[in-house]
Amino acid sequence: ASPAQCAHSGGTEIQLTILSNWGHPTLVGLTEVEFFSALNGKRVWLSSDRVCVGPPSGEGGDPGRLVNGKMKTTSARHMWTHPYSPGKPLTLTFTLPPHTTSENPLKAISKMRLWNYNRNIHELAVGVKRAQILMNSVLLWEGTVNKGCGSQVFDYCTEVCLDGEKGRAVPDWLPAETQSHSSVELDSDPLPVAPARPSSGRVSGLRGQLLSRQGGAATPLSTPLHSSSEPHLPTFLDD
Repeated sequence: ASPAQCAHSGGTEIQLTILSNWGHPTLVGLTEVEFFSALNGKRVWLSSDRVCVGPPSGEGGDPGRLVNGKMKTTSARHMWTHPYSPGKPLTLTFTLPPHTTSENPLKAISKMRLWNYNRNIHELAVGVKRAQILMNSVLLWEGTVNKGCGSQVFDYCTEVCLDGEKGRAVPDWLPAETQSHSSVELDSDPLPVAPARPSSGRVSGLRGQLLSRQGGAATPLSTPLHSSSEPHLPTFLDD
């Protein structure tokens, strides 16, 4: 799809090309697209007239909704949708403000966050699945956009780092020191990980019942994860 001509032209342009959705036969949509400056790490705000969709058809919602600052929402009035036919890409074009353009426009933006369509759990198939990000027609990233969650509580965005030769999607549940080396792409939200429980010192289950009947002491079979010389409380693996 050819990028559309926005009201503001001539500046640095970022194209988000939608290659597929999560299965809806006639619609595709997003909630929000965020941009972050490579100079100071802050969000770069765009006015609604700096966003357009191509090829132009005169149909669909207002693409300016994608930069209205509403991310964790389930309200359709804060989201963008557009008629979609499988196999026919759409391109959203975002024209950056002049103050974000550096000597090398490809390094003006350090990362983007894509917030998928999120109206409810029954309409998540409207959301974007495969997409490309280009800056001034140079391909920076291609990958999978996480599904929405159908709730306004959880963080469901896909963060794409553009600080290297090629962008990479970073799952926000990884520790910070791991994120800087990650190139993992997720098709869905990760399963929650239960926090570790400290050992109670008791032997549970059948072994514990047998010991109590025999009058024996319940000796924990847990093993510390570190040496006793370290100046902090031990952490155990429960049996």
